[in-house]
Amino acid sequence: MRKSAILEKKANSGLTSEFRRTILENGIRVISERVPYVRSISLGVWVDVGSRDENEKDNGITHFIEHMVFKGTKKRNARQIAEFIEDIGGYLNAFTTKENTCFYVRILGEHLEKGIEVLSDLVQNPVFDKRGIEKEKSVVFEEIKNVEDDFEEYIGDLLEYHIFYPHPLGFPIIGTRKTVAEFTQDKLFEHLKKFYTPNRIVISAAGNLNHDALVDYALKYFDLNLKNGFYHKREKPEVKRAKNYVIEKPSSQSHVCIGTITYGAKDPRRDHVLLLNTLLGDGMSSRLFQEIREKYGLVYSIYSFYSTFNDSGVFGVYFASDKRNVERTLDLIFKEFDSVVKKGVDVYELERAKSQVKSSLLIGLESMSNRMQRLAQIEFVYDGKYSSVDEIISRIEKIQPDEVQEVANEILKPENFTRVIINPSKKSK
Repeated sequence: MRKSAILEKKANSGLTSEFRRTILENGIRVISERVPYVRSISLGVWVDVGSRDENEKDNGITHFIEHMVFKGTKKRNARQIAEFIEDIGGYLNAFTTKENTCFYVRILGEHLEKGIEVLSDLVQNPVFDKRGIEKEKSVVFEEIKNVEDDFEEYIGDLLEYHIFYPHPLGFPIIGTRKTVAEFTQDKLFEHLKKFYTPNRIVISAAGNLNHDALVDYALKYFDLNLKNGFYHKREKPEVKRAKNYVIEKPSSQSHVCIGTITYGAKDPRRDHVLLLNTLLGDGMSSRLFQEIREKYGLVYSIYSFYSTFNDSGVFGVYFASDKRNVERTLDLIFKEFDSVVKKGVDVYELERAKSQVKSSLLIGLESMSNRMQRLAQIEFVYDGKYSSVDEIISRIEKIQPDEVQEVANEILKPENFTRVIINPSKKSK
């Protein structure tokens, strides 16, 4: 038994894409976008669980499970998993975010069944071999070192930790050495049973595929007798007092990241923040780049960013500079914030920001992987309520300068920005 509906069939730039969504009897959602003018398919099996669904003691377990499923299932060992897809010229991988886990393949259209078969095997039949668990802990410890050595990535993790903690959105996706060391086979299976349930699974696919065939393969390879798990409510993070956090690491520069909590993906003001982010610090024509790098030469790298979760978001700025220039650079950043709040934005720079956002969206759709990920986010964030690209662009086009200024007035308050600074240690000077 299944329910099926065509969400949209619309021509874009003379090319037809068909969006369809089916809910299987056990609650698994299957959503696809047929793009007939390509030869490939990007296919993902998503699970609605991420590091924000963990507690402090098991932080990193979602990411660790993502690693471990590739080490062997009841049907295949690690080598056989890799060869099954690579024998047909495909690509198999996975990633974990703070809110979701995705296992995906990129394959030619004629191999759709093999793609769904191997992905279903990974999420339903992992064995979590005890010796394999201990070996993989060493791999993750090395991954943690890599993150800590990449200051640009590491400081982003530190910023979110200090903005959100003790809320789980502040937990690092990868976990910590202490938590990872404590993972056991029983803990992994307990987490899998709790969260890898039909009502949390979305199968999304984009490319040259037939939706009915995708549904048939899902019915064939996924256990329809699996029961749904408990209802896990995610708590919205509270806005906390801003902090200043300074550490030292061997480095030739200071790395600085500032940020504040703002609107989440479901908030309609997200489009306004997206435009504000673009004109402030996304690209070489942005205010921060022109003022701080081009005019004063204080930095090589500077940009703003806007990260969204279902119910919250972070707006911030990252830069790297000589330690002596950190305070001056921060002053100039907040001066630009103040200018937007008091003087607003120029109609021409807003139009440029709109063009950048629209182009980024449309160019991104040339990637089947991006389309596949977009479909999954429609399910997880917007409960399957599809908005076409034309509708999104129309929303952005309607935004006026005074509306962006109003949003800027709400979020660009210096006292609300947490600051994280990694300064060069004395030995590295």
